[in-house]
Amino acid sequence: MALVEYITFQGRTRSFFTVQRHLASLAKLHRQQEFTSPTTNEQFKVFIEGFKLKKTVRQKQAPDFPLNSSARPLIAWHPRRRVLRNQAILLMGFTGAFLRSELASIDVTNRLIDEAGMIIRLDRSKTNQFGEVEEKAVAYASESE
Repeated sequence: MALVEYITFQGRTRSFFTVQRHLASLAKLHRQQEFTSPTTNEQFKVFIEGFKLKKTVRQKQAPDFPLNSSARPLIAWHPRRRVLRNQAILLMGFTGAFLRSELASIDVTNRLIDEAGMIIRLDRSKTNQFGEVEEKAVAYASESE
């Protein structure tokens, strides 16, 4: 199939998402000309899924934001447990750059705490839909800050 050869050739120098835009343009051109698009072929769909898995690279995550001394007073706002819990979740979400859905899915068994901070292991998220294990760090600030 010529389209598979074209995609393979494009894939040597272009990212999956660039190739995907080319495919969308090709499919639209076929619809405008009232032709059957080769992108709807079942065998091609299987090929493109494999191509996607091979070419897609997880984007590098931005470094975590350290919890410095200016944020520490937030923890001491109120003595009630629920308020402290909510403040801790907000701080963790802010410092670790978590999505709301990631914060909601955190399980206490998926965390590692040491003197440098906390690492949260996420099995799946909006930005990680293929289920690759992802770890996000929540760093403590050093005393010198």
